[in-house]
Amino acid sequence: ARAEAGGGGEARACAEYWTGAHYDGLGEPRRSLTALNRAVVAAEPLNSPSFLIQIRANLGQTNAISARYGDAIHHMDHAIAAKQASRQPGVASTSLAYCLSSRGLVRADMGDFDAAYADFDAAIDALENSNDPILPSLITQRCLALIYQGRFSEAAERAEWSEQRAIASRSRFLILSARVLGSYARWRDTEAQPWFDRFAEATLTLHASARFQRISYKYGWITEAMADREEEGATRGFA
Repeated sequence: ARAEAGGGGEARACAEYWTGAHYDGLGEPRRSLTALNRAVVAAEPLNSPSFLIQIRANLGQTNAISARYGDAIHHMDHAIAAKQASRQPGVASTSLAYCLSSRGLVRADMGDFDAAYADFDAAIDALENSNDPILPSLITQRCLALIYQGRFSEAAERAEWSEQRAIASRSRFLILSARVLGSYARWRDTEAQPWFDRFAEATLTLHASARFQRISYKYGWITEAMADREEEGATRGFA
């Protein structure tokens, strides 16, 4: 509102960009897309190519969460190419890494696993540092792709590693996200009830914290489990 009242084009573009970025993080992709599209309009007259590229990267990631995969790939291809062209050798780029990993997850959900794992590998290479705090986030996306393939044991091992790294960096959202993936994969691999209970508890904790990013697939997994048990009320609630 302040930017609209007289902050100028740059202030308005930045305000819209960060509004969109935060809505994306909260798992509200429709609001995020609305703000990011306004950010593009506000940023175009500013003659700031790098800023526009970053907005495009976020548009790609938010479209991916919205399951608008055609738009997601379009924006991410553009952003990745530009970031790779401007990157200095040996210099880490967390924004490039996250965009590559996000495109990998889209490709995995579309069934193109060879291209997905190539993106995941390239994302880690872009970090240049195995201690980067963003690494657990990238690994959890890879875990989801492994779960799509039914590679549950491998997914669980990577998720548990990510959870420990997230604990060290005190990232509550990443801790819970990795715990959800790891315990779900262990449950699918072993059918042991305690793993399912741990998975459901972590999902509900995420829900209570109002962090809904990519939470729909977690609800979907619980729905399937409840349906198998013929627990109609819980099935409908999570569906």
